[in-house]
Parts: sequence; C-alpha cells; structure tokens
Amino acid sequence: MTTENIKLPTREQYFAAALPLLQRHVFTPAGLTLPANVRIGVGTLSNRKAGARHTLGVCFPVAASSDSTIEITMSPEIENACVLLSTICHELIHAIDGNKNGHKGPFRRMALAIGLTGKMTETVAGEDLNATLETIVKELGPYPHAKLDTSIRKKQGTRMIKVECTSCGWSFRTSQKN
Repeated sequence: MTTENIKLPTREQYFAAALPLLQRHVFTPAGLTLPANVRIGVGTLSNRKAGARHTLGVCFPVAASSDSTIEITMSPEIENACVLLSTICHELIHAIDGNKNGHKGPFRRMALAIGLTGKMTETVAGEDLNATLETIVKELGPYPHAKLDTSIRKKQGTRMIKVECTSCGWSFRTSQKN
C-alpha cells in the first residue's frame, strides 16, 4: 500500500472521521443516533474458538471500559474500506442497543433500517447501503491499513515438561520450576 494518496494517516483518524459521516448518511435517515462515547480500534479478536465463524468486529459495552467508553475492535484482517464500514455499522448498532439484545428484536429492526442484510450475526451491506458507504469512502480516502494475516502466528506449545519413570513408564507433566 502506498501512502501518497492517504488523506487520514492513521486508522484512528480514519475511524474518527468516519463516525460523523456514518451518523449523517446512514443512521440519521433511519432515525438512529450514535452514542457520543464510542472509540474504534483495530486488534486481534481473541473470542474465536476452533472452527468458529470468522469474527470481523466486536463491540464492548460501557461496563467493560474503565473510562465508560463503548469500545469497538475491528479485525486487522479487513482491508476493504466498504467491508470495514459495513462491519462498523453492525457494531454501532450493538452500541446503540447497549449490547442488550444480541442479534434479535431491536438489533434486527435497526440493522434492516440502515440497510444491512443477511443473517443478523453475519450482516453485509445491502445495495443502497453499499452505495452510501462507497460515497463515504471516496470522501475519507483510502483506508490506511494493510491486511494482516493472523493465521501464520505460531501457536504456543505447552510449557509443561513430561516426567516419566524409566522402569514402569508412568508419566505426568509439571512445570520447569517443579
């Protein structure tokens, strides 16, 4: 990724500039207001389980933050700005809802109202929302991020050491200290 055309040099600046545009063009027409205490960042999402679907974003409620901020964490694997903004919209609905209803009832109504489609746990931007997001991306400029391949990270092996009896074969594992 070249930095020549980057208007907003950091992801945090990109997110901060995106929020008022999303409010104006996506949420206000649906009669929704974003909370003022939202902070968005990028980080590895540790809630993945083996075989679980691919998580693109997580919204942490006010109660999880020591400074009463709604924290949204986006996957470092997202490089497409429209996919990023669509996922942010999904997480912002959780923020509006206060993380109270999961993907049911009020969440579903709000998601459909702004133009998200598909299974509510895996929403995507519908045609109209995608066109709006493309307009926002043109205004923001390129997303200052390159995809991070988190699959190549080496898994930690066990720190336990195997202790085995040489005569009977009985074994157990213990720490190096023991």
